[in-house]
Amino acid sequence: MFSFGLDAGTGFFVSKAGDIVTARHVVQGCRLVRVAGYGFEGQVANLVALDADNDLALLRVAIASPASLMIADGTWGNSKEVIQDSLDRADFGQGKLIGYPGSSVSMVSSNVVLPPLILQEDSKYYRVVNGLISDGLSGGPVLYQTGEVAGVLIQSDLDQWHMRTTGGWESKVGLFVPGPVVEGFLKAAEIVGEGAGDPTKAIVHIFCFTGLPNL
Repeated sequence: MFSFGLDAGTGFFVSKAGDIVTARHVVQGCRLVRVAGYGFEGQVANLVALDADNDLALLRVAIASPASLMIADGTWGNSKEVIQDSLDRADFGQGKLIGYPGSSVSMVSSNVVLPPLILQEDSKYYRVVNGLISDGLSGGPVLYQTGEVAGVLIQSDLDQWHMRTTGGWESKVGLFVPGPVVEGFLKAAEIVGEGAGDPTKAIVHIFCFTGLPNL
């Protein structure tokens, strides 16, 4: 008899060739990763690249993506100057967070606030998002109003900034990896990002199968 643990998160296509970006912790320790999205389900995803420092992962499925998202900023790098430059030129006031919250099998899109704030941890830099955030959204895109990717959500539980609880959703502050860092990760993996189609069709539900069989 086999009994496997199952964790879930969110990801998104960044190319027509089936390349998917998510958070590293979403796929960490997985024995098998499957993804579901617009027009498909249960596709096996192979791990292509990891960035442990910035909590990013690149997956690939053997199908063409129904749509893909563009990273907002054309410059790339993990320095405060590069991130500040991209932030200064962005419409940071309002944005959207799209993904699969908690144990939900339905995709949710919610409005969020993107304050002009950069946080530093050692040599790494993150941006802040405030809104209705749940663990299952980890690895999903934080979008500007233009539909371009501002970054990848990696942390959704900052207790020191917790605001209030509404119907099981928590309105609070989370962290996301900024676009220039994501762009650098893709360039290192020799992936040319491209935006095409309806942004909601680029979002995928990621299932991480963990554990060992019961013998």
